[in-house]
Parts: sequence; structure tokens; C-alpha cells
Amino acid sequence: MENTADIATIDTQQYVPSLLNVLNNRLTSGASTLYLRNYGVGINEWRIMVVLARTPDASAKTISQQSAIHLTVISRSLRDMESKGLVEIQPSKWERAIKLTPQGIETYNRILKTARQREKLLLTGFDEKEQSQLCEYLRRMVSNIALVDEYKPE
Repeated sequence: MENTADIATIDTQQYVPSLLNVLNNRLTSGASTLYLRNYGVGINEWRIMVVLARTPDASAKTISQQSAIHLTVISRSLRDMESKGLVEIQPSKWERAIKLTPQGIETYNRILKTARQREKLLLTGFDEKEQSQLCEYLRRMVSNIALVDEYKPE
């Protein structure tokens, strides 16, 4: 039998990466199920649509950078989205320009209403000031990712 006295533990209710991981996994899983069932669009497709709504004529590389999704997943999802009529991929001299089709825009707008309602429910009990502070804290954490990625244990 192992001696567990020598094992350090993490309080997952106080460890920020664990809390963020659980939150993200639960939100992503729920959204994926809901969006697929109601709109025929998976979570990666939805994330691509979010980028394309903000950045029409984006390249796959731009979508990958803005969504933090690996380029191979973006490429595969774009092929599926093109076959569903959600995106148009235009060849160009340097990089392919991708944009939402009219059907893609309509689907995006429908899902957006659902996404905003889910966010509203998630923030139940937070007043406007707390919501603003939370977003500021999360933006600061995102800006610290480079520091985290650069860390090398001794």
C-alpha cells in the first residue's frame, strides 16, 4: 500500500486552472449537444462562425489564431461547413478567403440568440459590475497565457 502522506493535493475548488477547465468542459459539452441537435452545427463550426462574423474573408490561419483551434481541425470543419452551405471558400493568390454564406449568416444569427441566452443564465446572480469585473479578470488571464507558456520548471 502506498504512503499517501507524501502526496500533495490540489484543492480543485480553489485552483483556478481546474475551475476554468471544469467550466469550459461543461459549457462546451452542453453547447455542442444543443447546437448539433437544434441547428446541425457542432461547437467547432460555431466557433468558426463567430470568427467569420467578426472577420469576413478570413483565412483558415486567421480563424485558427482567433479561435485557438488547431489548423487541421479548422480545415476539416470548413470542408464540412462548405458541404452544408454555411461558408464559401474563395481561392486567392495568397490564402483562401472564407466567408459565411447567406445560409451561414442565418444559422449564425439563430445560434447567437441561444448562445446569448446561455451566457445570461450562466451569469445569473452577478450584477453588471461583477460581470464587468469578471470579463476584465478573464481578459487579464488571457493576456498572461504567454507568461504561462514560457514557464520552464527548474
